[in-house]
Amino acid sequence: MPLQDHPFVSYTNTAWAKLIARAEGEYTALAAPPALDVSSPVALAAIIDHTHLTPGSPPSAIGQLVNEAVIGEFGAVCIYPERIPLALSLLSSPSPILHRPKIATVISFPAGTKMTAEKVADGQAALAAGAQELDVVLNRRPLQEGEYAAVYAELAAVRAGCSGVLKLILETSRLSAHEIIAATVLATTAGWEFVKTSTGFHGPGARVEDVRVMRRVGQWMVKWMGEEGFSRGVLQVKASGGIKTVGDARAMVEAGATRIGASAGVGILKEAKGDTAKTRVEEGGY
Repeated sequence: MPLQDHPFVSYTNTAWAKLIARAEGEYTALAAPPALDVSSPVALAAIIDHTHLTPGSPPSAIGQLVNEAVIGEFGAVCIYPERIPLALSLLSSPSPILHRPKIATVISFPAGTKMTAEKVADGQAALAAGAQELDVVLNRRPLQEGEYAAVYAELAAVRAGCSGVLKLILETSRLSAHEIIAATVLATTAGWEFVKTSTGFHGPGARVEDVRVMRRVGQWMVKWMGEEGFSRGVLQVKASGGIKTVGDARAMVEAGATRIGASAGVGILKEAKGDTAKTRVEEGGY
């Protein structure tokens, strides 16, 4: 069933509240999905979004980030939209490049308060510039006020207007457990590929228990949607914010994360390989 034909589009706040309450009451009955195997440094590197989101940083910082991602074989680099052309030019070198990370960027970052039309336009512009993945910040206020239909309408509009992989940044440290569940339900029904913990700029960042809840609620939602006649892939979880060590990263994966966002990717990878030499950690808690 196409997403636009599903009754989600006509759900009222009351209908959403009932679905969210059902998810909250039933998701723990499902067995936890198996965690990814990231025991090898190569497997761990492949799920890391190597991140640089320090405002006003020089072009050389992006050059360093891209070089580290190529050498470390990280899955993606995550940068501001205005840095996409530079990253692409560095990855288009005439000399052979054995590994080309994907390019992820952030939209309405870090506050999430841009209007829906702006989020769609910014996402489309970033994709046209060469981004493959969009990490979009949730506008938390309507969610916290129980305006679930408005939240869904925005998520559905961004999904309809933007191709590529969409990750919804929840800022979990600013949400209650109930609100995290609600946001996960809404992201799943709107067809987003990921929910993501944090911007890294507000609060403590990723927490194991939040990741576990997001993953298992997403699993329950996929089951429920199948029963409703609408199939979709498993909702994935990106853990980001405060992940500095290989232990941090693997704890998030064990809880259900399938992607890690970190500015400390080089240090994490070195630690995974047994090298604990000090490396760069970006400001901002990412």
